[in-house]
Amino acid sequence: MFAKTFEKFSYTSAGISTFLLLGISYYYTTLDINWSLFESKIINGILIFGALMLSNYAIDTVTRQLTIERSNRNAYHLLLYPLIVISYPVESIDMRFILSSAAIWAAWRNVRIFFELSDNTKKIKRLFDASVLLSFSSLIIVENLIIFVYPLLALITSNIKIDFKHYIIIFMTPIIILPSGFFATISVNVPPRSIQKSHCLL
Repeated sequence: MFAKTFEKFSYTSAGISTFLLLGISYYYTTLDINWSLFESKIINGILIFGALMLSNYAIDTVTRQLTIERSNRNAYHLLLYPLIVISYPVESIDMRFILSSAAIWAAWRNVRIFFELSDNTKKIKRLFDASVLLSFSSLIIVENLIIFVYPLLALITSNIKIDFKHYIIIFMTPIIILPSGFFATISVNVPPRSIQKSHCLL
């Protein structure tokens, strides 16, 4: 009976999935958070819920063809995703993995739409969005840089018309974002020299 609700995409199936993700987000806020941008549990809960919803929305797009009517397809992924997330045993939360994985799913969604579009202007926009999302994911976890290989391989092996702008976007976006992000992080974490001198005098 419960699974039958997800045989077709509907407001009911989407609402149940959202409610499950909301419960998971609340549960995660009760655990120890090892890395986070904020100390407030409310803000962290909102970030977790937003990241889970973004991932679920991206999965929803990836699992369907854009030309198929939404009402005529199943929505089992809306049930499976929350169940898989809640079944993974955790004792503490690292926000880096939640935020970076959401960015990766959203990037995958944009890459999929990129290959389905015919307008080159829209294709460039989608590829740029994907590159920005992967860059931010790599800014959080440096090892995620390897994921840039997949859209690059997809471009090389696909049958679409070759446009060097696509390759420029894939290579230049992380080169611009990552150093700027790292330097900004260092400048925030390292105290000014005047403060360092005052500590030495003390």
